[in-house]
Amino acid sequence: MKLIDTFKQIEAKSIAFVGAGGKTTAIFDLANQFDTPVFVTTTTKIGVDEKDLGDRWIEINSKNDLNLIDLTSIDGITIFTGTQLDETHMGGLSLELVEQLREKAAKAGAVLLIEADGAKKKSLKAPLDYEPVIPDFVDKVVVSAGLNNIGSALNDENVHRANKFSKLSGLEIGQVIEIDSIMKVLIHEEAGLKGIPSEAGQILHLTHVEFEKTVDKIRKYSRRLLEKYSAVFISDLDEEQINVKRVIQRTAGIILAAGVASRAGEPKQLLDWFGEPIIRKVVKTALASDLSEIVVVTGEEHNEIKKAISDLDVKIINNNKWQAGISSSIRVGLNALSSDIGAAMFILADQPQMPVRLLNSLIKEHEIYMAPIIYPVHQGKRGNPVIFDKVTFADLRKLEGDSGGRQLFSKFESREILENDGRIMDDIDTLDDYERLISDYKKG
Repeated sequence: MKLIDTFKQIEAKSIAFVGAGGKTTAIFDLANQFDTPVFVTTTTKIGVDEKDLGDRWIEINSKNDLNLIDLTSIDGITIFTGTQLDETHMGGLSLELVEQLREKAAKAGAVLLIEADGAKKKSLKAPLDYEPVIPDFVDKVVVSAGLNNIGSALNDENVHRANKFSKLSGLEIGQVIEIDSIMKVLIHEEAGLKGIPSEAGQILHLTHVEFEKTVDKIRKYSRRLLEKYSAVFISDLDEEQINVKRVIQRTAGIILAAGVASRAGEPKQLLDWFGEPIIRKVVKTALASDLSEIVVVTGEEHNEIKKAISDLDVKIINNNKWQAGISSSIRVGLNALSSDIGAAMFILADQPQMPVRLLNSLIKEHEIYMAPIIYPVHQGKRGNPVIFDKVTFADLRKLEGDSGGRQLFSKFESREILENDGRIMDDIDTLDDYERLISDYKKG
């Protein structure tokens, strides 16, 4: 996956990059993939060789320097630096000049990429007191860290400012760097999260990840990381190009429980499933998965459903227009989500045999491929639940009637995962369906 694909949900016009482990490579790899003009600059300093990585380089030392340049019809990548500091470094722009450059970028329809600290080409670092230097206006901040030094000793050869890294991580100088120590630094307010403007979205970019076992280790920290970052990009470097292997982001579960019992004769969400209502069983399954937040959309049976699940950590929203069809519940569910949700899994409230495994398989498939729609298939039959990427949300909100998200399958790319056990996708339309599911479950 290209780096630009990971930014498809992000309507950012200004992005700051901080940290270590391939930050400069990521900046220029991304810059080359935009189909709009790109302005690249720094608020600290960059290597002399970096000024030649774009289509043109412009030295800026005052407001007048910027005012004398017409940037409205410029294309490609333009690099802006201050004067040369020494044989190896170009100086950065002051925050005042970067603000002026942002205004120029807006007029030119350009994306502004800002390198906001340095790492001396190390994979890991700890910031100085004045770092990073991030403008308040940025839309996103990408925090980078390389994981190629896992298993190496903590010293100045492997880590930029090893002594400070030691204090932040609790790891002694000379001890082996493990992923736990790196994660502590990345979620530390005086390290990975330091200096990030309160209004800016935060993305973690973990580079130099070559092995799937390392990805598995990262995923164990995903819940903690997603409390601080809206997404975690996992990538390796292939001939100086960023190859994104996984995008871990906050995926919500929307449980659609507003339906009426027109065929079952009574509310199917409240039918007993071995000692608890079916809706409670479904909610507990969702909570046990890797979903970041759960929204339950109710309808006519709002009060009874609320009684059944009110002690569980979910958001319960009543759709008072449930009679307009499932599309109205989809809108209500989407509107209840946190702003940094990257995808939503729509779950039916009458699938008690749905396992945690299936939900996590769908989430993992989305992490790898970022497809707009992902669903399970059993013997050629499409089933539920279904994940919809954030790129589909605007269209989901426009749906009408009772046909739901399947109206979008012809518009967006989709992926399927094969499911061998068809029982886990069975839902309940009638009391006969319910009794059959109970009987089949008892048989194992």
